Amino acid sequence: MKKKVWWFATFMIIVMIAVLVVNKKQEKLHVGDIVEEVQLPTLDGQIWKVEETRGKVTVLNFFATWCEPCEEELPELEAFHKQYKQANIFVISKGEPKSWVQQFVHKHQTSLPFLLDVDEKVSKRFQIVGQPETVILDRDGVIREKIVGPVTKETLIEKIEAMQ
Repeated sequence: MKKKVWWFATFMIIVMIAVLVVNKKQEKLHVGDIVEEVQLPTLDGQIWKVEETRGKVTVLNFFATWCEPCEEELPELEAFHKQYKQANIFVISKGEPKSWVQQFVHKHQTSLPFLLDVDEKVSKRFQIVGQPETVILDRDGVIREKIVGPVTKETLIEKIEAMQ
């Protein structure tokens, strides 16, 4: 009988630890939180990991291919990407298949790096409700800004330089 109780207790502890680990990965993120354990596929099939961006400010722009304000914002993001080398920028497609994003990239001839959040798990962690929305992480991976709506190159540079 004692063995059964011991095995049951051990099993319950393992289940509780697993639940805690899974919940930690799904925690909602807020300004001031450090971002960890976020990874998304790129258009070329690689896996992007947020930890690999440490040491440099990182801009995450959440968008959709059908979103008109996102499309209008694209030249500003492209200009930022080409002219401001002190920061990383990644455009994250919310809930769309890779083929749609590839067509969008081809149509707009953009050099921006795109990430695929097909199941929107990452978007939900960042509490992204619409698009475009932009999140700025500092060099340590801490969320410093969340901007709802389109951004300009100047706005991004201003926000980043204010963090320095």
